[in-house]
Amino acid sequence: MRPEIVFDAFNKEHRKLYTAYRKDMSWGNIPVRFITPGQFGVTIGHIERNLLDFYTHKEFQKEIVNGNRPSIRIKKK
Repeated sequence: MRPEIVFDAFNKEHRKLYTAYRKDMSWGNIPVRFITPGQFGVTIGHIERNLLDFYTHKEFQKEIVNGNRPSIRIKKK
């Protein structure tokens, strides 16, 4: 039986494993089983929400470190 772990978007190995799942659309080759902490619902939704938070934070943090404020792009008509 595969070990159960809570997905952590800050863990590079966890992101790699999720990418492998998305590529094959199968958990069969993944050596761990991601679980959802508490009662947060479906594991895939939990993972995708954590990834969204991780990459959004990473993007805006990069802009703040470079001295720029996060910008909103407005389409010109």
